[in-house]
Amino acid sequence: MVGWRIVSPGYFQMLGIPILEGRGFEPSDQDAQTAAIVVSKKLADRLFAGQNAVGQHLQFPVPSGLWYTVVGVAGDVKYLNESGRVGRTDPEYYVARKRLPALATVPEGADRHAFFLVRSPMQSAAVEQLVRGEIASLDPRLPAEISTLSARIDLLRVEPRFNAALISLFATMGLVLAVIGLYGVLSLVVSSRTKEIGVRMALGAKPESLLGMVVWHGVRLTLMGLVPGAAIAFAVARLFKGLLYGVSPMNPAIASAAALLLLLAGLTACYVPARRATRVDPIVALRYE
Repeated sequence: MVGWRIVSPGYFQMLGIPILEGRGFEPSDQDAQTAAIVVSKKLADRLFAGQNAVGQHLQFPVPSGLWYTVVGVAGDVKYLNESGRVGRTDPEYYVARKRLPALATVPEGADRHAFFLVRSPMQSAAVEQLVRGEIASLDPRLPAEISTLSARIDLLRVEPRFNAALISLFATMGLVLAVIGLYGVLSLVVSSRTKEIGVRMALGAKPESLLGMVVWHGVRLTLMGLVPGAAIAFAVARLFKGLLYGVSPMNPAIASAAALLLLLAGLTACYVPARRATRVDPIVALRYE
């Protein structure tokens, strides 16, 4: 897929898009007889691999089907899609907006909805008032929606941020349920060994050694679940790698914290009932059912 945009001179400087080769658009490129085009780095590498793209001639069906002369190569740009996520860096080209009242060769809708970018050291409210006044002087009936670029980006990110917060909440609830379940299972396993602990104590075993034996048994059970669980989590994370941008599918810090929390839950689940059992009189422990 190759994207395209109709822009005016100063577009690249306004958005900070670097011109890697050649030049950007100049006012003379807006003449009807001029057919200048700027291509992105990705498109230049695809069409002119190992060659100088500046000076090459191209023909695109949109917007006019004319033969264009490449005057510059711009840096690749990543755009936000409708869901607020940073999309792919698709190859694209730029055509200069002509000095015409209307472009009949441009697809319907492409020239009716124009975006104007204004950079000013003034306050945004003052800039908005000034721009609205200029638009009203041209045509009072002309509708215009004015906002800052950061506000538009934040508006696009509302839904993704809500989804991320919701997923984080579900993930936290899952982790809490896992901790509770692990604590309950290991606590039941250790409690069922109360009679065994009483026998060992009656035969002369020290409470400290019994406590260490029971805790180590719980740690082994916890590790037996953590190791394959981590392997499965890593495999699943690799499947979602293509859906993420700018972040790693596996965060070592978060994964380590979750594993440590489960391990601590296992230690606590073993330590508390084992310590309670070692403090019970051996005769009472032997009678435990």
